Order: sequence, then structure tokens, then C-alpha cells
Amino acid sequence: MLKRYWPESFSAFYKTKIQLSKNERDQIKYIVYNEKEKDNVVTTFGKPNILDFPSLILLKDKIQKIINPLNLSLTNNWAQLYHADNYHVAHNHPLSNYSGIIYIDSKGEDGTLFFDQSGDVHHEKFEKNNLVLFPSHMFHQTQYQKVNNERIILAFNCVFNAL
Repeated sequence: MLKRYWPESFSAFYKTKIQLSKNERDQIKYIVYNEKEKDNVVTTFGKPNILDFPSLILLKDKIQKIINPLNLSLTNNWAQLYHADNYHVAHNHPLSNYSGIIYIDSKGEDGTLFFDQSGDVHHEKFEKNNLVLFPSHMFHQTQYQKVNNERIILAFNCVFNAL
């Protein structure tokens, strides 16, 4: 179940735990470990949706059940792997209403920085199996990885369902 959290300026944020099977986790790792680095990160962005892989269909269903109460549907989704010296500049996700991150695996706590319109910053620590859902217009970034934490995430975008 999604729960609202964070300070008032971040009130449209949600977080929950999601259970990934060993097979789902291994499949995501296998996919990203076989990608090439592009723009300071290893990513499957711009390729077929990772959650459409047959071995990840049940994970896709789990995510959809989590976002259903907010009247959201998944659109695009991808996985990313960060090694030492990798980072992701501040960005947002246009053409969607909400975006999500699932923290898959890491040897550290380097999470994600979120910036609200008033300049407040929230640092979400990396906690394995956390799913964080946030408004897509919100700028966020991954800080420069000083060590090789092998930070792996699954990211996705959502749109509101038509009424």
C-alpha cells in the first residue's frame, strides 16, 4: 500500500516496499550488466520496456496494483546501473504525471535528491525494495558516485487513466 510521506512541500510523494523475487532481481541485473554506458550511466532507457520481458511480467503486475488506487497506468520503464564516476544530472520526466523508482540493489546508501519549487531538497536514501512515486515535473538527480556501489534501480513513468 502506498503511503504519503515527506514534508508538506513534498506531500504528493508516496513510498512503499515491494517484494521482488530472486529471479526478478537477477533478470534486471543481467539486463543492465549487458548494456553499455551512455551519458554517465548504464541504462535501458529508449529500448523496449524492461517490464515487458516475460520474466518481469509479474513485477509489472505488482507495480500496477500499487499505483491503481491513484488511477495511474504504467507507460515507459527502464533499468539503470551506476558505477564509480557515474551520475545523473537534475532532470524531470515530461509527458507523464507520476514517475517511480524502485531501489533494486546497491552496496551503499546513495539514493536520489529531489528538489521542490521552493528550493527545498529531500535526499531519499537507497533502501533495497523501496518504491518511491513522485510527481513527474519534480526535478531529481543522482549524485556523483565516488565509489563503485553498483547502484541498480528500475524507473518508470505513469499517466492518469481516462475517466
